[in-house]
Amino acid sequence: MKKEIRLPAPHPRFRPRVDAEQRRPVHPGTAVQIGEEFFEVVSAGREGAEWVYRLEPWPAQEVIRVCFEWGGDAERRFLAGLRDDRVRERKRLLAWSGQALLGFLPAKHQQRLYETIGLDPTRATFWSVALELAVAFPLAALFVINAITGGMGAMGAQVPAWIGVVAVVAALEGAVRLVAVIATGSPIGSLLFILLGLRLKSEGPEYAPADRISLVGEVLDVVSPVPKAWWERAGGVSYKGESYVLTRSDREKTDYSYRFRKGGGGFPVLDPKLEQVRNRSSDLSYVLAPLWGFLPAELQREIEFYGRYCPRPYVLLSIVFNFLLAVAFMGSGVKNISLGVFEAWSLVLMAGSILLFVESVGRLVRLMRDGETTGSVLAFLVKPVYYMAIKDNPPRDW
Repeated sequence: MKKEIRLPAPHPRFRPRVDAEQRRPVHPGTAVQIGEEFFEVVSAGREGAEWVYRLEPWPAQEVIRVCFEWGGDAERRFLAGLRDDRVRERKRLLAWSGQALLGFLPAKHQQRLYETIGLDPTRATFWSVALELAVAFPLAALFVINAITGGMGAMGAQVPAWIGVVAVVAALEGAVRLVAVIATGSPIGSLLFILLGLRLKSEGPEYAPADRISLVGEVLDVVSPVPKAWWERAGGVSYKGESYVLTRSDREKTDYSYRFRKGGGGFPVLDPKLEQVRNRSSDLSYVLAPLWGFLPAELQREIEFYGRYCPRPYVLLSIVFNFLLAVAFMGSGVKNISLGVFEAWSLVLMAGSILLFVESVGRLVRLMRDGETTGSVLAFLVKPVYYMAIKDNPPRDW
């Protein structure tokens, strides 16, 4: 007797039968128990808005290794889980799209949002700082220059005193928060929310980039908040004097799980303290990726170690930024020269802009023709950020 199971979404555990093909033997589908009878999932497909699994009685010659019980209760649990997953996905999308605003919240509330909707506290803090500086710094700069020079004409008059003071305070706070999040890897909220004494529930555990390690017999399980590209490249780890081969890696929501079995040899040592530092470096290698394109090629190579940074697009981004910056300053210099203004600072800025323009053209040619990723003369502005963010000295010969 044949049966059908119709669901609004694919069931992750139901696999249809795989027929024999050339040297590949037949592989039975998932075993499903309905009442006292056992069935095999022989086919699966989508019909309209439904996923249809067709079942046939389990072949007597096949051995049942794993069986799933199905019925009204199991279907209700699946549908409830499906609704929960959709809610979590909407929350995750909300956290991703609103992280620049949520990063202003106090650290303990960002930590709770990490547990409830998957917000990454470090990343949220960084993007909130970027937003804060992008808005506040231009106004603060105009206000300070206006105060020092005694006025900038119409441009200076556009920044009222109270707005200028607020912009200066916000720019200073943003700079402090930026240094703090890069140096510590921990979230830090805006002073404004702390002073307001914002009240939210915060019973959730603290965000900590540490791995959860479990060793049972010959099986080693590790759950990490970041992907471990260095483990996958090595194919295993050495832990407490024993070697373990990587047999499975998977991702569930914001966690990455790795399973090892005893065997092999020559693997890197799994040091929990080093891994915690690497987790933080890995996260910042992803969060601060737009900055790394300015760095020399050897430092970009080190950041590639974590498996979350691809140099080419970010080198191209840095070239575009330098090109626009050079054109803007060159335009200003040409205007001054055309007006007969030959100030020393203006001429120096003009010369620097020309050099930056020529460098950008050269870097772009090498990138497009040879695929070579090269750094910029502006790397000296980014190197301090790199040395604050990357603390574990990743190997260059991996």
